[in-house]
Amino acid sequence: MTITGSYNAGNNQGTVTVQVRNDSTAAITGSKVYICITEDSLYNADPNGHAWHNHMFRDFLPDQNGDTVSLAVGQTKSVTKSFTINAAWNENRCAVAAWYQRSTGNKDAYQSGWRKVTSLVAIEEEEAYPEPSKALVTLTANPCAASARFNLNLPDNAAYTIAIYDLVGRPVSSLSGIAGENHSAAWDLRDRQGTRVSSGVYLFRLTSPAGQATGKIVVR
Repeated sequence: MTITGSYNAGNNQGTVTVQVRNDSTAAITGSKVYICITEDSLYNADPNGHAWHNHMFRDFLPDQNGDTVSLAVGQTKSVTKSFTINAAWNENRCAVAAWYQRSTGNKDAYQSGWRKVTSLVAIEEEEAYPEPSKALVTLTANPCAASARFNLNLPDNAAYTIAIYDLVGRPVSSLSGIAGENHSAAWDLRDRQGTRVSSGVYLFRLTSPAGQATGKIVVR
């Protein structure tokens, strides 16, 4: 999920664009993007003895019903909304919060994001999916079914490690070697116990003297 937009501190008005992308191996239907404005550090001594309250909901954009967004595999869509920061709110403590959630069944949340309203002032929009790691490593085929092959662009004799994680950050497998002996590395889609991993999205981090790079692996 990527959150971009603009905010005019002079009239307390702005727009926000929430972009979601389906990097899974199946289409997503019956799900919604919800966007809201929150305010942090609100003081109110409630009956339970809690005085300070963080990230409190101030307003839904446009309302609590959200926007239905269906995504085919690999598809990206955006939702853009206008908003106004009430004069009674502290704009420096306000943020845009958004999440993409299944609207039926177990109501899983697929993606979420958060951004301070004041960070939207006079900025260039971020590239939704930058590829800073492309100069160091690319995948030959992604999604992959038999193996994931990493093409390395590293100096000769540079030691490297590629650590692979699941989406909650648990280590799954790792590769290491010396660039120059072999400018590519392959993961056989097996975990540390030698079991073939399930279909889904995995994350990788390349560490080398030339720098670090991260990316996603889609396993079918």
